[in-house]
Amino acid sequence: MAVLEVSYFSKTLDMQSSMGVILPQKNNDYGVPIKKGVFAPFPVLYFLHGRGGDHSVMRRFQKLELYAQTYGVVIVMPDAHQSFYTDQLHGSPYITFLAEELPGIVSEFFHVSTAREDTFAAGISMGGYGAMKLALTYPEKYAACANMSGSPDISYSMTKNPFSRESTARILDASFGGEENLMGSKNDIYELSRRLIESKRPRPRMYITVGRDDGFAELNRRYVEAYGEALGIEYRERDGGHTWGFWQNNIADVFKWLDINGDKNT
Repeated sequence: MAVLEVSYFSKTLDMQSSMGVILPQKNNDYGVPIKKGVFAPFPVLYFLHGRGGDHSVMRRFQKLELYAQTYGVVIVMPDAHQSFYTDQLHGSPYITFLAEELPGIVSEFFHVSTAREDTFAAGISMGGYGAMKLALTYPEKYAACANMSGSPDISYSMTKNPFSRESTARILDASFGGEENLMGSKNDIYELSRRLIESKRPRPRMYITVGRDDGFAELNRRYVEAYGEALGIEYRERDGGHTWGFWQNNIADVFKWLDINGDKNT
């Protein structure tokens, strides 16, 4: 497989940006053959970092290169800074960039598919919220999304500050403005879910996993109680907290559930 650090210019963000990319390789000497029956153009998984991270931090997942090879998928890890994957009130239009510009940049550089059935989103913490938001906002573009420990209720983070970081209020205000600007808006996961259910648009498969000791566990339970059945959400609550240990221990299950290239296995 190939592991790349890619710099490029984004017209949407009007600046240089970076992403990490992991490419499966048909012929390699690692003893891990690419999934049988899988050929380029490969499917793509957009794997989103959490708050305080960047594109490089996702590479620290154990065996991420192995999953790219085993499942025959290109893993793209874009840098979204502390944007909360939103078109920021005071900042840059990150979700527009991720959904509408980045796939074109990726397909220009690499031999990947742009078909909905070959496009997936996943993320940890802030990136889990971002993955859900991408799938709910652009359901025609994503086959499935996986949220690892992300909050489906950003207004809670605004008012309760569960991780006691002084910068939380400033960062959330830059992205969303006050709580009154979030509720019922295009950044509200509950509102996006309601709109999708009431529409005739396709419904991406959705997966949520969270640690029982995570400050966001109860928020995810409430969300799944409200929309889990209607959206067919796969919900898994496991031992652990809002930690890299939890994400490392559960990332294998995420890839199994995504079942990337499952329908191409021969």
